[in-house]
Amino acid sequence: DRLREVYGYDRDDVVICSVARLEPEKRPLELLEMLHRIKDRKKFRLLLVGEGILRQAVERKIEEYGMESDVKIFDRVSYGEMWKIYTAADYFVNMNRSEIFGMAVMEAVYYETSVAAIKAPGPSITLAGMGGHCLCRNDQEVEQWLTGSYPPKEVLEESAKKVEKQFSWNRCADIFTEIV
Repeated sequence: DRLREVYGYDRDDVVICSVARLEPEKRPLELLEMLHRIKDRKKFRLLLVGEGILRQAVERKIEEYGMESDVKIFDRVSYGEMWKIYTAADYFVNMNRSEIFGMAVMEAVYYETSVAAIKAPGPSITLAGMGGHCLCRNDQEVEQWLTGSYPPKEVLEESAKKVEKQFSWNRCADIFTEIV
């Protein structure tokens, strides 16, 4: 709740974060269009972290939709401060249809933030067997996830433990040494 206050949001707001360059393949304009369509269903707010060639288009879209008080944009957030974004958010959304790795998806799971990600190589691996998150085939499924019931805290905690176990440096080193 204190972190939400830092960003100007209330306890009952539904905070979504997206950490992605403002580039066409990351689809920030489509995310804003989606939030505009569903904004009357819940009190949605967006923490958007990224910079790129679509910055002005994103700002125009926010103004066009009258969402200036609902969206905060940060060009960059230091790695040491990113946990605050994930912790303040209810959801993390990844709209990229070709996400190769998706470190931000993994971090969001670790911080117990429910993830809605378009199906792509990175999120497909990270979210496999993870409860409380949704690997979506299309934008409509992302919308359904965001407007549906929020997953139980226990399920998000369990997924956080799985990501910590499955994607640790020790496990990577073990697999690497087995290969070598």
